[in-house]
Amino acid sequence: MSVKYGACIFVLQGHLPYTRQIGRWLHGEGSLHRTIAETYIPLLSTLSDLAEHEVPARLTLSVSPILAEQLGDPLIAQHFESYLLERAERAASDVARFERAGDLHARYLAHWYEDFYNRTLAIFRGRFHRDLLEAARRLQDSGHLEIAASAATHAYLPLLGRESRSRRRSAPACAPIAGRSTPIRRRSGCRKPATVRVSRACCPNTDSPCSSPRLMPSWAVAQSARP
Repeated sequence: MSVKYGACIFVLQGHLPYTRQIGRWLHGEGSLHRTIAETYIPLLSTLSDLAEHEVPARLTLSVSPILAEQLGDPLIAQHFESYLLERAERAASDVARFERAGDLHARYLAHWYEDFYNRTLAIFRGRFHRDLLEAARRLQDSGHLEIAASAATHAYLPLLGRESRSRRRSAPACAPIAGRSTPIRRRSGCRKPATVRVSRACCPNTDSPCSSPRLMPSWAVAQSARP
């Protein structure tokens, strides 16, 4: 009797609203900084470790044009570094505060966060040279990451009603890039292979890309509730 084996494919979805220079907290650029620190850098760092040790781990990551634009933005990278430095400084002050209060568990947590933000900053600057798109490209070239694009505004295309609307939102993900190189290649859903266009106008026919509310992380809640 033959045994039938199934298949498992790990597909991660990468998208964030356009938050560049619309403020920091609560629903501003800080939500992007937090996601980079707690999701994209750990993910890319782990995959890079596996690649260096020649472990054949593979997964698929979709990256929307809006997210790619922000990950490749030098100003956002600068703001992200400031975010990490500020968080590390706050955590360090909490270490001393909790030690004076005799709260050893809270002191341990504050120290963990201080180390986390300092380590993340070191990885961002040293290992990835402040360019997460280039890190993703290297992983794709080594066969550890398959990168897929998505519609420009992350819309659910079947609900748009007209095929022309779907094409207009697919074009930024399937059009050649102008002015810089990007690692993200469209492998499916387009008539021909192309690169993802990193454009300031990620949302068609609008100069104000939309954003949506995101929850404040527990660490930020603790900071805001500090007396």
